[in-house]
Amino acid sequence: MEKVVNKVLASIVCIGWFSLGWAQQSVPPLERKVTLDLNGTSVKETLQLMEEQGEYQFAYRTDLIDQNIQLTRTYTNKTTRAVLNDLFLGKVSYKERGNYIILREASATDEKSVILSGYISNKETGETIPYATIYDSTSLSAASSNEYGYYNLTIKNTENPLITVKKFGYRDTSIQWVQSGTSVFNISLEALPMMVDSTDVDTTENAKLNWFQRFLFTEERKSKFKNFGKTLQRKTQVSLVPYVGSNGELTGKTTVDYSFNTIGGFVGGVRILEIGGIFNLDWDSVSYFQMAGIFNKVGGHQRGAQFAGITNINHSDVHGAQFAGITNITSGEVIGAQSAGLINFADGFVGAQIGGIGNYSYESSRGAQIGGIFNKSYGKLEGAQVAGIINMADKVEGAQIGLLNFSEEIDGVPIGFLSYSKKGLHQVELSTNELFQANLAFKTGVNQFYNSFVWGVHFEGANPTFQLGYGIGSSVGISPKTRIFFDLQASHLQRKSAIVRPNGLLKLTTSFQWQLSPMMAIAAGPSINALVAETSYFPGNDFNTLAPYSFYDYASGNSNLQVWAGGHLALRFF
Repeated sequence: MEKVVNKVLASIVCIGWFSLGWAQQSVPPLERKVTLDLNGTSVKETLQLMEEQGEYQFAYRTDLIDQNIQLTRTYTNKTTRAVLNDLFLGKVSYKERGNYIILREASATDEKSVILSGYISNKETGETIPYATIYDSTSLSAASSNEYGYYNLTIKNTENPLITVKKFGYRDTSIQWVQSGTSVFNISLEALPMMVDSTDVDTTENAKLNWFQRFLFTEERKSKFKNFGKTLQRKTQVSLVPYVGSNGELTGKTTVDYSFNTIGGFVGGVRILEIGGIFNLDWDSVSYFQMAGIFNKVGGHQRGAQFAGITNINHSDVHGAQFAGITNITSGEVIGAQSAGLINFADGFVGAQIGGIGNYSYESSRGAQIGGIFNKSYGKLEGAQVAGIINMADKVEGAQIGLLNFSEEIDGVPIGFLSYSKKGLHQVELSTNELFQANLAFKTGVNQFYNSFVWGVHFEGANPTFQLGYGIGSSVGISPKTRIFFDLQASHLQRKSAIVRPNGLLKLTTSFQWQLSPMMAIAAGPSINALVAETSYFPGNDFNTLAPYSFYDYASGNSNLQVWAGGHLALRFF
């Protein structure tokens, strides 16, 4: 038993040492921390002490180190990079290769640029701050600190440039860098009072991050956006592709008057004009004119005109007009017009949507939806839907004009072959008249204008006559229980044994309806009928004998027209 316990303890110790070693090895050599108490210690001995603690090895030429220098100083829990910066003051460069740190003589600096490097840390605790944004306020050259708080920034070699550091949760800090023979520049930031997590501070900003990130953002670039509050202001941007242009890495947080993008560009916002060869990407608002060969994508408000060869995509409202070869997609409201070769999408609109195929609006809208095939409005639409085939809406105050019209509720008129409104008119009618003893009809639409579909039969011997008809109508309320209906109906007449010929009946009916209960009504009234029958002789073709009588009878060639007055009695169910 004792042997088993010893083996288990030994295993635990081994696993612990292995875990510690693995954790140390997983940290890059330059970021491993050391603690040194030097008292007259040579540089070579100092490097050896660092190798023992950091579990890495230095590689360098022997003539690189001045053996006569004696060091007396203390480093407590400092990164290897920070110690080397302090030891060599920028005269030696270092590079990681596996578990080795290679030391070389620092190359001569370019007269046109300077490379600043160092750590960004918490002023109070001394802890390094990852993913802070540091930039030159003049040239907008920018960089981010890595996960260990280290940054490397290349700036133009100007006199005393102003370096600004931003990090969410910390006070913005601007420091003038004075050249002092070293480019090591460590910066401390003051923490702000406890703040709500960034995901709760501005849900709109986070939504836009998600909206853009697949296309544009690495984690480093995403951190730049979270670190910035107000955007930077510039006159012009010129770019080849995103981040390769006059505003560099901070382009997404820079608002300009004019933006010109050879292939495509990304900018914080545009105040006057933007033109892109292929695409334009804008974090925030755009005014007054934007044009792209393929697409525009805007995160803020759009004001003015927007043109794209294929598509315009807007995350917020549009005040003006969108024109796209294929589609416009707007997550906000459009106040103005959307015109697309295929389909328009908008949360809502005030004005017009004109789509070659169709249009979608998802919230309340005012104006006109005009689609080659369809329109769909999910909210309340005040205005009109006009489509080649089908209109669909939740609630309409106005008109629907299309082959098929559907709505939950309509305060207005749907005009088409078939209109159905859930809160509109739906009637099943059983009726009889002087010609067809039994008729079944369905009326659908609204009282102001409805469609009717009719089937009827005239019993006469063994060869009855059938009618199949379509009609339109309108009704006027007289009292809560009474209405007058006006119906115009056209029917084709056919016998089972007859060849299909152009025999038709046109009927104009006025009926007075009295509602017996919420679900049933009775109706009766006069009608004017016109029967057009073909008189060519063949078996069963004697439709011109159907009329009970006529006050007008006219024959021409193989056709005969008969007109008479009749009556209509019906039972209607709702």
